[in-house]
Amino acid sequence: MMALLSGFFWILGACADKETDTGEPLPDPLAIDDDGDGFTEKEGDCDDIDAFTFPGSAEREAVFACMTDADGDGWGAKEPVFGVAAGTDCDDLDAAMNNDDVDGDGLGVCDGDCDDSDARINFTDHDGDGFHTCAGDCDDDNPLIHPGAAERESSSECMLDADGDGWGDSTPPNGVVSGIDCDDSDARLNHSDLDGDGYVSCVADCDDSSAFLTPEDNDGDGSSTCDGDCNDSDASLNRLDEDGDGFTSCVDDCNDQDNTVYPNAQERCDGQHNNCFDEDYDPSLPPIPERDVDGDGSVACSEDGSIWKGLTPADGYSDCDDMSAVYNQSDTDADGFSTCDDDCNDSDAFVYPGAAYLDSTTECMRDFDGDGYGEDQSCCYTLEMNDSWGDGWNGGYVTAYENNISIGTYSVSENGGASETASICISDGSSFLLQYTAGTREEENSYTLFSPDGATLVSDGPSPTTGDVYGTYLLWSSQTSCVVKLNIASGTDCDDSLSSVSPISDELYGDEIDNNCNGIIDGQTDISSAQIEYRGEEAGDRLGSIMSAVRDVDGDGYADFLVGSPESDDVDIGAGKVYFLSGINMTDGSYDITQADLQILGAAAEDKTGTSVSTAGDIDGDERFDFLIGAPFSDFAGNASGAVYLFKGATIPSGISSVSSADIIFYGENEVDLAGSHVGSAGDVDADGFDDLLIGAPYSDAGGNRSGKVYLFHGSDLSGISYSVSEASASFYGEGVYDEVEYATGVGDVDGDGLDDIVIGVPKNDDVGLDAGKTYLIYGASLSSLSLPLSLSDLAFVGELPEDQSGTTIEGCGDVTADGLDDFLVAAPGSDVNGNNSGKVYLITNSAMLSTSMSLSTMSRYFYGEAAGDEAGTGLSSINDLDGDGMKELLIGSPLNGEADFNAGKAYVYYSSDIGLGAHDLASSSLSYMGLESNNYVGGSVLAPGDLNNDGVKDLILGASGNNVNGANTGMIFVFLNPFE
Repeated sequence: MMALLSGFFWILGACADKETDTGEPLPDPLAIDDDGDGFTEKEGDCDDIDAFTFPGSAEREAVFACMTDADGDGWGAKEPVFGVAAGTDCDDLDAAMNNDDVDGDGLGVCDGDCDDSDARINFTDHDGDGFHTCAGDCDDDNPLIHPGAAERESSSECMLDADGDGWGDSTPPNGVVSGIDCDDSDARLNHSDLDGDGYVSCVADCDDSSAFLTPEDNDGDGSSTCDGDCNDSDASLNRLDEDGDGFTSCVDDCNDQDNTVYPNAQERCDGQHNNCFDEDYDPSLPPIPERDVDGDGSVACSEDGSIWKGLTPADGYSDCDDMSAVYNQSDTDADGFSTCDDDCNDSDAFVYPGAAYLDSTTECMRDFDGDGYGEDQSCCYTLEMNDSWGDGWNGGYVTAYENNISIGTYSVSENGGASETASICISDGSSFLLQYTAGTREEENSYTLFSPDGATLVSDGPSPTTGDVYGTYLLWSSQTSCVVKLNIASGTDCDDSLSSVSPISDELYGDEIDNNCNGIIDGQTDISSAQIEYRGEEAGDRLGSIMSAVRDVDGDGYADFLVGSPESDDVDIGAGKVYFLSGINMTDGSYDITQADLQILGAAAEDKTGTSVSTAGDIDGDERFDFLIGAPFSDFAGNASGAVYLFKGATIPSGISSVSSADIIFYGENEVDLAGSHVGSAGDVDADGFDDLLIGAPYSDAGGNRSGKVYLFHGSDLSGISYSVSEASASFYGEGVYDEVEYATGVGDVDGDGLDDIVIGVPKNDDVGLDAGKTYLIYGASLSSLSLPLSLSDLAFVGELPEDQSGTTIEGCGDVTADGLDDFLVAAPGSDVNGNNSGKVYLITNSAMLSTSMSLSTMSRYFYGEAAGDEAGTGLSSINDLDGDGMKELLIGSPLNGEADFNAGKAYVYYSSDIGLGAHDLASSSLSYMGLESNNYVGGSVLAPGDLNNDGVKDLILGASGNNVNGANTGMIFVFLNPFE
């Protein structure tokens, strides 16, 4: 308006000037800014009477074009006056209406963006459901959410209808309106009343397609048609089995108050008809006389005076069971017993009471093979295992569990052909679980599990799935083949077709038969079959990594053993402790190791008491065995000089004690010698009737920096209470620096001179390469009071290759080759004989000792690990004669074996009778025990303690130091009683 007035006054002035001409020139009207917008017509103002129109007015569209921007939003009017350039502003009177894309969603208000402050709100239909956010779609990423999705509830509300039944989800995501659908994943459950019975599927209607089925109890008998009431207008007919006979009034029970009356019930001597289907049944009439119900020729109730109605005479005796024609006085199978004499199967002459007299003299069992033991009548599954390549399952196997306890593992052996079948028998009412564990190659493996009735339960392969594959509870009544056996009592003979198989038979290894019915076929099992378990106390204890058999220390006639726990913090950090377990107190079960008979605590922090434990034999001739405990970081004679504690059997403490109660203490020569890193028994090297002992100090510098040293003490010399190891009867130090000599043990009489000999293993010796290892044999006759280098030993056995670490473990094993001379084992767990670090164990015999120094490669008998990384030989022990041939058997551990799981570990028993010349794959061992979980390291420490429970049978102990039962690396110990019977 002001611009118009300014122009008007200018014209008046011009006229006045013209009327009063002063002679001066008139101004140029095109150079005058009429509208005051800063631009003249001469300067391009295309509408100089409109201050909103000038060049660059709509700077968001064009810097120089003359446009109109009445709302000042930088955008030109879309339909200006004539002569003015058109812009794109859809409403030039509203600054909010323009082409700005404030929210960055690619659309402005003029493009239809209903909310340019929120990029999520626009007219784009992202999920393709026909609605966009500007039209009320509250979740434009889900096509199941939009206005009217749940049309049965609302045509406008934005809801989620996932199952498409027209009802909205009752618990939708935030921002979505809740509906009332009780289950939006199932279109059958909603609030529609399809059958018009007044009930909906979301509120108790069990079948919304049938108006007959409702939750309403019309006759008040406690059940509705939804509960199975066959007539909801008659309270006498319902699904309740009031008398517990298995039949209801809805299922023809003519007297639901008497559990002896039901359809097809056997007649009883009770004066009434029990069979609801009997043609004479009439509950309103008096009872009629009993009849020969089973038609076997005799009546059960002769005393009731009724007339027998059979077709032939009853021969003067009463039927012992007139409910079944099976029971009568006939001895059909001529075994001397009739069914009335408790013959549970009168068609089988091998079945009668007392047939299996060694199981029971009265129970009715089947003894087909005549060995005195009854056939195991457990219900049996059949497992069919197939291997299309015929080369074995390569580590794959199936494990069966009864009531969560392993009852066996099954696999196709390398020589098993294309398939093998196993019978898996369990008790009535037991839970059953089948697991599959994959091997290295699975493409040819498959298996099928059949029920006792022959039905296929599960089948998988090739490449079967690992894990739990089948589980159930088995009731014999559910299987026809099992019900037939219910009348026959179950015996203990696992194969009644072979008289060589029974609970008292000797196990014959290699025949693929469980001869002694202990559930182990040719010896492959796992640690779950242990009768006793001991659990470590705390994380990091690694219980089971250090163990030693100590024979009968406490003189009770039972074998005992020691367990070291150097990381124990009971006294102080790393003080360590040792557990003593007496065989006399061992009973089946799972226990914390704190329940050991004796706990011996370390003296001070970081002593690492229990780093080594061993029997000392009988050092004082009192016929009680003594033992040793090493604490290599003890400061007894200076920093980490080390200490060894000797406890005598005659004075062994009880409960919780300390190393301070030891009978004799040995301490290291120098600081950081680490004396006690290894302790062992030398046997009786001087034949004086007193056992001698060995102590290792790997950091001794006697032969150069950390060359290491082993000390020998004669038991007859130990009359005091403390000794420096420098007072030893003899000592031996390493040949070179960093040999770290420490491992030494007695190996019996190797040369036949009547004196025990000792072997020293040095896995860090570098004679033929880094850590190839070397093992030294020193005869008892050569032992003197001198301190000598091991280079002067009688014999030396050099490792084959660098990093073999031969001599890591050494073990005497008696006379394995029956040549009258004792033999010993040397382990090289780093050997690559069957893959990197597969491991190798050499059997050293007198006949192999051809020179004073020889390579282990010349040994004529050795064992190797099943696979790369097994580190076979880490654990070694020997077992007193199991098979009666007078020779010991071998126990070898492979703690990193992965057959069951990664580093689960495995231990093997090799019978001496199977050890011929040549190489022996541990996979062909007589007996093996697998770990069950990853990083259990079963086989890292193995023990044959003798007879723990004094039942005349040798026992076995395996450590699983990596078990996490009470925290990471707590460790466990598994004790197997009678594993070889």
